[in-house]
Amino acid sequence: MTYHHHDIKPTNTLVFNDAAADVKHRLKFTDFGSAGYGGDLSAFGRSAKSKIKGNTPTLPPETYNNGSSSRPHDVWSLGCVFLDILVWYWKGWEYLKEFRSRVEEESIAWCYYTVDDGNVTRTEAVSAALDELGPTETELVHVIQDMLEIDPDYRPNAASVLARLGAVD
Repeated sequence: MTYHHHDIKPTNTLVFNDAAADVKHRLKFTDFGSAGYGGDLSAFGRSAKSKIKGNTPTLPPETYNNGSSSRPHDVWSLGCVFLDILVWYWKGWEYLKEFRSRVEEESIAWCYYTVDDGNVTRTEAVSAALDELGPTETELVHVIQDMLEIDPDYRPNAASVLARLGAVD
């Protein structure tokens, strides 16, 4: 049995300084209206279109195909948030706005993926950002690339992401 949020996006992510834990930037999520608990998400998948909020750029590709959802949903969404954070941190606010504008132009619903003749891929803007950031933060970018795997069956699970992030200096 697992919990899922299913609405991870920048506007639902708060950043705190936690001096007591010697942490400069602790992320906390808000808006648990789409959250749930359970091992079998097939029932959630049948009604995903009514539960998943529209116009959310961090929606994963599997929601496009048939509105279904899965546990890797949150991993994709968090990967989008992490990418936004890295783009902002390394390139600045203006570049982040340009990046988001390019994503919106390339995608079908302002998501970090696009569909061309039935083929689902990350947008060129997302791939370019990952390539540009790669030399700076190689291991962290690799984690985000894996989180933004189109096929949810090959996306890492949350425990794997946590372990890999813990190993990043």
